[in-house]
Amino acid sequence: MPIFKFKNPLRTSGSNGFQTSITDQDANVSTINVFSIGQEVGTDSNVEFDGVSQPEAQTAIIGTDENNMVLGYEFISGSNLTFTTDEQGISENYTHEDDITINGNINFFSASAEQENTVRIESSGSTKFGDTLDDLHQITGSFNVTGSMSLNGTTLSVSDNSDVSLGRQNVVVTERVGSIVLGGDTITENEYLRKICAKKANTISNSTASFAATTASISTGMTTTSIHDFQFFINGMIMEFDALSIQQNPANEFELHINTDSLGYTLQGDDEIVAWGKFNL
Repeated sequence: MPIFKFKNPLRTSGSNGFQTSITDQDANVSTINVFSIGQEVGTDSNVEFDGVSQPEAQTAIIGTDENNMVLGYEFISGSNLTFTTDEQGISENYTHEDDITINGNINFFSASAEQENTVRIESSGSTKFGDTLDDLHQITGSFNVTGSMSLNGTTLSVSDNSDVSLGRQNVVVTERVGSIVLGGDTITENEYLRKICAKKANTISNSTASFAATTASISTGMTTTSIHDFQFFINGMIMEFDALSIQQNPANEFELHINTDSLGYTLQGDDEIVAWGKFNL
């Protein structure tokens, strides 16, 4: 029987993922060539691919009509997607049309949300709300600002100092300061008005009576305490106002000076002199 032999060997070569048990066959001897792809590809097998490519206009659907994942050009969608690995990375833009729930932290360099509202969070920590002057931003709850606050390009600060003599245009004052500046320091004024009491002289000389007392302190904008805020009595009789003057000394000493020529008499050591007026209580 003649021997059948190929003029040139029958050559079978594999590629990535495809293997053959015999490379060259010349039909000289009986051989069996086994072709394989390195893994099971049955309908119930777990098939792994090193890479998948498809045209831009086509999509690949994995799963059923109710629960599936759609792979398309530059997008992944599905009825119910769950990522179970510890970390997911997105190198380009990510677009999501429906609700998204994230159980855990989300880290990003910058994020933008543009629909009816515009919100942009920068990697530096800066945040931009809105893009037009008619945008309205509402906050429910407390609003805590640490640092400066700018309004129409002017940096503003809040002050509770009632000294407004500098006339600064970038300082907002509190209600208390406004009340003091516009209507006076009512609390301090009332305290001053209530400071009225009687003091008895400790020592008396011919023309001077000394009291252990201090005149009342006044609030800003009120007239300084003077002789007109006092009345003086000697042995129960009021003393003539024109013959008197007062002097506040250090160490809680208040003095009444008498013009003896105008008054027509001098003071005696056993006289009782009482002052009624604006003393610190």
